[in-house]
Amino acid sequence: MRFVGVTEKNFDSIFRRSCVWLPQARFIEETIIKNKFTDANTAGYFRKDDSLKKFLSSGPCIAAALRLQHGFEVQHSREMCKDLIEAYANQPLTEDAMREACGLPRKHRSGPDGELTIPVDSSSQESKKDTDQQFVNVAEAIREECLQKGKTIFTKGMFKYLKLPTEHPTDMTRDAIWEVLLSRKLVMAANLDNSKYKDGVMPFIQVPVKLATFVNTSPGSDVTHSEVHDVASLLKYANGCPDREANVCQVLEYLDKSIARLKKRGKQSATAIEKMANLEKMRKKLVASERMLESLLRDQRAQSHEAPEGKRRRIACKTSACDLIRTRAYVEGDGAQKCSRRILQILCADTHDLDISNSVFVIMHQLFERLDMKKVMPAHLWEVLRKVATNRSGVCNELGLTVKEGKEVLHSCLSGANTPVSLGTNEFMQSFQRMALFMRWTACSLLPDVYELVRTMKEKRNPDASVLFYLYALVEDTVLQAWEDHLVRQFSPKHISLHFDGLRIDASYGNCILRAVAQLFPGKAAQVLEYVQESSAANSQAASHGSRCYNDVLTALGIHAVPHLGFSITEQGKYLVHTEHTGRPHCVSVDVALTDGDVLSAEVGGCTETLDMPLTKLQDASQNAMDSSSIVTFRLFDQRGANLELLLLLHAGAGAESSDDIWVQDAAAVLQCSNNESDDECPGSLPTADDEDIVSVSSRLYKLLQEEVHQAKQSHSADKRCPLCPFRKFSRRDRLLAHIKTYHVPERHFVCSGTKQLKVVCALFDQDQLNRNSGSDYLKRSAEIMFHSIVPKLNCCVNEVDRYIRLVLTETGPMFQNIDGLGDRRLRRVRNLYVTRGFADLVYQEALLCNGKCKSLRSRVSYILSQRGCTLTSLLPTDVRHWWPLIEDVFNSPQVKQLHDGITHFLCSRDEYKYISIDATINCCVSILGQASWRSNVVTRNEAPFDDVSAVRRVLTVRGRTGAVLGMFAIASEKAEEVAMALGANLPSEGLRQVRMVAADNASRKLYLHLRRIMPGLESLCLDPIHLAITYECPAVSVWLPFSTTSS
Repeated sequence: MRFVGVTEKNFDSIFRRSCVWLPQARFIEETIIKNKFTDANTAGYFRKDDSLKKFLSSGPCIAAALRLQHGFEVQHSREMCKDLIEAYANQPLTEDAMREACGLPRKHRSGPDGELTIPVDSSSQESKKDTDQQFVNVAEAIREECLQKGKTIFTKGMFKYLKLPTEHPTDMTRDAIWEVLLSRKLVMAANLDNSKYKDGVMPFIQVPVKLATFVNTSPGSDVTHSEVHDVASLLKYANGCPDREANVCQVLEYLDKSIARLKKRGKQSATAIEKMANLEKMRKKLVASERMLESLLRDQRAQSHEAPEGKRRRIACKTSACDLIRTRAYVEGDGAQKCSRRILQILCADTHDLDISNSVFVIMHQLFERLDMKKVMPAHLWEVLRKVATNRSGVCNELGLTVKEGKEVLHSCLSGANTPVSLGTNEFMQSFQRMALFMRWTACSLLPDVYELVRTMKEKRNPDASVLFYLYALVEDTVLQAWEDHLVRQFSPKHISLHFDGLRIDASYGNCILRAVAQLFPGKAAQVLEYVQESSAANSQAASHGSRCYNDVLTALGIHAVPHLGFSITEQGKYLVHTEHTGRPHCVSVDVALTDGDVLSAEVGGCTETLDMPLTKLQDASQNAMDSSSIVTFRLFDQRGANLELLLLLHAGAGAESSDDIWVQDAAAVLQCSNNESDDECPGSLPTADDEDIVSVSSRLYKLLQEEVHQAKQSHSADKRCPLCPFRKFSRRDRLLAHIKTYHVPERHFVCSGTKQLKVVCALFDQDQLNRNSGSDYLKRSAEIMFHSIVPKLNCCVNEVDRYIRLVLTETGPMFQNIDGLGDRRLRRVRNLYVTRGFADLVYQEALLCNGKCKSLRSRVSYILSQRGCTLTSLLPTDVRHWWPLIEDVFNSPQVKQLHDGITHFLCSRDEYKYISIDATINCCVSILGQASWRSNVVTRNEAPFDDVSAVRRVLTVRGRTGAVLGMFAIASEKAEEVAMALGANLPSEGLRQVRMVAADNASRKLYLHLRRIMPGLESLCLDPIHLAITYECPAVSVWLPFSTTSS
C-alpha cells in the first residue's frame, strides 16, 4: 500500500492516526484451523502439536535450553542485555513503516540498530511500553514552555494544556505522566507553604559533573580576622560638623515624603512601583549607613583628634548557612564588611581594596564551565552568560546604561526581579531573563537539600533565587579563602577584612624599586618575585622600615646602574628616577625610546598606572618640580659603570600617590580598653544622639511631689502663673486649675514641662539629702531656677520645653539655657554637652591633679561646685563615657596644644635633647586588658584578643639633659627597630636633630645604627650610669665581683 500526497510538512497528520504492529506466532487447535480459520497462517496462528509441547518440557530439552542460556550469559553482560532489550523496545516501527508507505526516507537516528529479523516480543508487549526517553521529552517540553513564558514554577493545571511532544507515553494519562516525572526526578516539587501554587514543579536540570568534585560544600568553621580602624578620623567625620547629621535627617525627611506621595490608592503603574522601590532602597542604605556609624562610635573611641592612630580589633566571621552549606563569611557584630564605601574611606584609609571585577557573572560562568553545562544549557542562553561575563561594560552600553546602573539591573534580574519598564521590550534582556531562570533551576538541582529547606522558610519569598545566591556564595567563599591564605602567607597583613567579592588589606610599602625594575625588565619578573618571597635580612629590614636600598636590590638582581645627581635623561635607555615624594622617597621607571618620527618618547611607570609622554615634557616637569634638587637618576646597564656607587645607598619605599603616612610607622597599635569592668577607663561606647534618658523617681520624692500638686490645687492665690511650670501662664484662674488637673498627673511624675525639669527636681532632692535637709516645694523651686536661668524666656503658651533648652556646664554649676541664646555665649560643644571656658579650666586643673583618673575627677568637680554654692551637681554626667570626650576635647584644645608646643620649644631652646636617656619598664603594661601576660607561653599569648604581635609590653621613658621627661609611650618590645620607630614618631624633629648622645640599658651597635637614621647628629651610644655600674659589678648572671668595694 502506498499513500500519495504526503510530504515532510504534513507527515505528522497521518502519523498520529497510524498504528503498525507485528503479529506473533500463536498455537491453536487443529479443528479450528480446518473448519473456521483456513488462512490462519497469514495471521500468525498455527496447529498446536502436543508432542512438541512434551518435548519442550522433557529433561534433555531443558538441559539443552539451560546450556544455551548459560552460553548467552557468558558472552553478554547484564548491561549488554539491558541495552539489547532497550534497543528493540525503542525501535520506531510505526514511524518507519508509515514513512516507507508514504515514499519518504527513514529518519536517521543515532544509537544501536534495534531491528530484529524475527520479533521476539513477549505476551506482555501487546501495548507500547513507556521509555525513559519519552519522559525526558515531556520534561524538556515543560522546560521549554517555562522558558518561553518566563515561568519559574509549572503547575499541574498548566500541564493539562501543554502540547506534548511527538514521542511521549501515549498509553498513559497526563496525571500518570505527571506522577512518573516526579518519581523519576525529571522535575522537582516546588510547592511553597506561603504560595498559591500547591502542586507546582520546577524543571530538574541534569548536571554532567558533580559539584563536590571541585568545591567543598560542607559548612565552614567560624574564622577570625584582625582589622585596624582609624577611629579618630571616623569620630571627626561623624561629629566634626553638626550640619552633616542635620543634612542626613533632611534627606530622610524628603525621601519619606516622596515615598508617601507615591503610595496613593488604587493600582500603581509599573513606573511608579519602580520609582518607589528605588526611593525605598536609597532610604534603606542611608539609614543602614548611619546606624553602622553610630554603632561603631558606640563601641570605639579615639585617643586623639590631632594625631589619629589605628585601633586593632579581632573580628569573628560565620561561614555557614543553617549549618547545611558553606556560604559567605559574615561578620558577627561590627566590622569593616558592614560599612559603606564612604565610611570605609575614613575608617580604613590605609588599606587597599582588592576586588574581583564582575565577580558574579565571571564566577558563575567559570562554575558552569567546570560543570560542563554547555552540553545541557541552550546555546543562545550560554552565549548570553558568556557575554555578560566577558564584556559586561559592552552589555551596559548596548542597554543605554552606565556600568553602575547596568550592574544593578543585571544583578536584580538574575535574582528574579522584573525587567525595568524602559527595557521591557529589549531582546537581550528577555534572553537574559531566560538565562537567569535556567541558572536558578540549575542551582536548585545542584543543591536540592538547600532548596527543600529554603522553601519552607516563610521569609524566603523567592527560594530559587536564594539557592542561586547560596551556590554563588559557596564558590565565592572558596575563591576568597584561597586568595586570603595566599595574602596572609605572603604578606602577613595587620588588617584583612572580607567584602564578599573581594577583600581589603593594609597598605604595604617598600617595593617601588622592585616594581620599577620589573617594569623595565619583564624577563626578570619571576626573579623579582622570588627575591621578595625569600627570607633575608633585606626583606626583614624592608618590612620593618618600609623602604629598600637601591644597592641591595640591584646587586641581588644582577643589574648594574650608573647614578647621577639630578634629572639626567637625554638619550635612549632604561632609567630609575629617585624622588623625595612628599617626604616618603619614591622610585619610578622611565623607558626612553625613539618613536616613528625620530622623537624621544618616555614611558613612565608608577605604582598605579603607566604614562607615555615626549621626553621634553618629562624634562620640563622635572625642572619645575618642588623636589628637583633632590632627584637622582639611575641609568641601568648590562655592565657596571664608574665609581658612583655611593648614591646607590639611598632608600625609597612609597606606595600609591595618596599616601599620607609619616615616614616612621609605630609597629604597636594604640590600645583602647573596651571592658566596662574598669571605672576609670572608657568602656568603648558613645552616648546616643538623644540624652533624654528615663529618670527614676524615688517613692519618697514621689509622695512629696504628689503633696505639692495637691496643695497647688487647693491654693486660693490670685496668681495666674502656674507655680509648678517654668513659664506656663493663663488668662483665667479656672484654666490654671484645669491645667494642673490635666497635666500634673502621676503618669508624668507630676511634671508637665518635660524630662529636664524632672532632672532638676531630682538634683534638688539629692542635694537636700546630702545636706540632711527635709526639703519641699521641689516643683516650685525647680520652676524658679529654670525661669531665671533660661534667657531669653520661652513662650508662656507651651507646656513642653525640652526641645528648646540645652544643658550647659559652667564654672558655677550645671544649668539649662535657651538654645537660641547659646550662640551669644562663648561655649564649647562636646557631643550633646555645652561647656564654658571656666568649666573647661576646672576640668583641666582637676584632671592633672587626679592623674587622669576619671572617677576621681568626677568626684572632685562635684565637690568643688558644691563648695561654690551649686545645688544641681547631680546634673553632672555620671558615666565615664560622657566625661572622656569632654576631657579629650579639653586636652586637645588650641590652648593646651599651644602650651605643649611652648614646652617643647622651650626644651629645644635649652638643648634638652642634646643628651637623652631611654629606659623601658614592663610593670605599667601588665594591667592592660586583652593581652596575656608576658610570662605565658606562646600559645596562650597568641590566643588572647591582642596576640603577641600586637600586644604592648613596655612603656618607654625618655629623659633629657637635665632629667626632664621628654616623652612616655607604649611599645611592643625593646628591639632596636621598635625603639627607633617610637622615638621618631613621638619626639619633635628639631629635638632629634639636637641629639648627640643617647644612654640606654641595652646599648648595642644595632641600636646605634637604627638611631642614626632618625638622629643625624648622633655621636655616641652608651650605657646609662645605673646599668654601667651593674654591668661593672655583675658581668654575668649570679656573678658579683667586688670591684666597687674599697679595702680598709
